[in-house]
Amino acid sequence: MTDREAIYLDSIDGFEFERICQRILERIHGCSVEDTVPVGDEGKDLIVHSPTGPIIVECKHQPSSSVGRPVVQKLHSAILASGSRRGMLITTGTFSKAAYEYAERLKGMGVVVQLVDRPILADMAARAGMVIVMDGKHVPVWSYDVSSKDRIEKTLADYLDGLYQSAPTRPSQLLKIYRRDIDLVPAYEIGYSINATFETNVGIIHRETLSMGRFFIDGDRGRVLVSELTDFFSPLPVRSFPVDTMKEWNPNSRPFSMGVGPVKEIASSEIIRRHTKNVRYAGRNNRVYVKTCVPNNRQFTITNLRQIYLPVNTSKIQLLQTPHEVQYLEHPTGQLRTLNASLRECGVCGREVPASPILCNTCGTPVHPSRLIGSHSFRCAECGKTLCRPCARYVPKYLLLKKPLCGSCVKRYQKQQIHEFTPVHG
Repeated sequence: MTDREAIYLDSIDGFEFERICQRILERIHGCSVEDTVPVGDEGKDLIVHSPTGPIIVECKHQPSSSVGRPVVQKLHSAILASGSRRGMLITTGTFSKAAYEYAERLKGMGVVVQLVDRPILADMAARAGMVIVMDGKHVPVWSYDVSSKDRIEKTLADYLDGLYQSAPTRPSQLLKIYRRDIDLVPAYEIGYSINATFETNVGIIHRETLSMGRFFIDGDRGRVLVSELTDFFSPLPVRSFPVDTMKEWNPNSRPFSMGVGPVKEIASSEIIRRHTKNVRYAGRNNRVYVKTCVPNNRQFTITNLRQIYLPVNTSKIQLLQTPHEVQYLEHPTGQLRTLNASLRECGVCGREVPASPILCNTCGTPVHPSRLIGSHSFRCAECGKTLCRPCARYVPKYLLLKKPLCGSCVKRYQKQQIHEFTPVHG
């Protein structure tokens, strides 16, 4: 487990649960949390005295049941009676679809009611330095390790050395790292299996089968995250959140705010989208038809729904005189994958270089590899230094041929022989 405080929800009653919620809220909000009168609380158990105004809180220790719309309506009345516009409903169980729909309606009326189910409560507890335990098991919130300062510098250096063509100096020797920020993205890792068969009067025309489908859903905003995140993180080991090795980085993090109910709906829609196919088939009359095969909820199963924080890094670096802001995924195993095109953006045309950019050893700009006409890059004809077009000079060779030179080698020639390459675009 961990050495953090464990909260055993199986052995407490409703009043004790309120005290636990009070302690959690005090720690994560950093302000006083008032306990209301235990009997006849009129829909409110706690009041969070936050700097931006009071938050009215109702606590329901109902691990085996779903909290419905009437409880949200009661809390809404308590919020208005208290002169507030914000509330929070915390349960150890789940919420009904009607409860979520009513809370969404309240947003349009200027009243925000956050519905906190068991997974969101587990996240709040983790942020407060606690572990929630139910049915003899702790309710986990996970994360991935991040590298130490020395390790990430080496990983970035190795990545750049493998990315660029650079002479005479390796990119790692031209690199300066000024800052590294880590954003912890709250996510639900969705695992699913599907076995869908589609038939017409001619028989089976299509099958969709997958035993270990995976993707991530943003646990705050409800978006399906890009496939690069799933491909990168899924094979890697996880550990319990918060990760001690992250403390030195003081990462930016958004808490989980999406409950299990809405997440499952988003996941189901995404699974259906992924496995909906237009299928061409020949009918009995030999005509070709097109059928849209859409799986239904009975043809797939969500096998895993795990809370996990995904570390996304942003580093401000410089290669000679050229700055870059690089967003990337990394892991202490040495793996790294960039999420933006800064390191591949050609300094001449501004387009992304698909493979093996040339790194100018004069200014540090990445450019497209050389070509016969309008080249964006050159190698010095005398020393072999890699150059971008703006940094290169040339002297006439013979006929229409030009001899590209770097700033050092060109000094051996008379000024009237030296020319700049004309600018090109595209």
